[in-house]
Amino acid sequence: MSETLPDPDQTSRKPVHHRRLLLKGALGLGLVVLNPSGARAAKKTTKRVSKTTKNSVANEVLIGFTYLPTGGGRVHNPYIAVWLETPEGTPVRTLTVQYEQGKGVRWLPDLVRWYQMDQARLGGLLGGVDVLSTVSSATKLPGSQRLVWDGTDDSRSPVAAGDYVLFIEAAMEKGPYQIVREPITLSKTGKKKVADNGDLQAISIDIRAKK
Repeated sequence: MSETLPDPDQTSRKPVHHRRLLLKGALGLGLVVLNPSGARAAKKTTKRVSKTTKNSVANEVLIGFTYLPTGGGRVHNPYIAVWLETPEGTPVRTLTVQYEQGKGVRWLPDLVRWYQMDQARLGGLLGGVDVLSTVSSATKLPGSQRLVWDGTDDSRSPVAAGDYVLFIEAAMEKGPYQIVREPITLSKTGKKKVADNGDLQAISIDIRAKK
């Protein structure tokens, strides 16, 4: 069983109070208690992954994209998140979360899908893994980026050679919001291009054997 997250296209992008520090503090004090169904779901997921990692393959995924602002006026650096989930919506690996360091954390909810997933994770429903401290970076100027997924999850354990969904999410202060969802099969090598989505352009995926 996996946690089903709302579609960001139907969710308001209005900033909300960021609860990361409160949740982390509560977790540290043992104040956050998993509900029974959430705990059972997390346990089942762990067992399923442990069984299927035996079927993992030595492939990696090269991801390329360009953020090209199409509007006029002042251009702010975009907030960008790139991650993978199972087809059922269970988080697998967050590759990068780019946001303004410091006070800019208040605008992380603008990355609607990633933020909802992260809050569920910190609340214990999706494994309790805090990835932001290890994958976050400052915002980057608009332009091209390349990332590599090495076929491991957030704990750096090999994943099963099955189906996954790649997400690329971008939001800009006083600007547009886009999200790209693209299914991939880790066991099948090959290249493919993904249709542009607003400011997210030249999206490419190359599944190849690890070098």
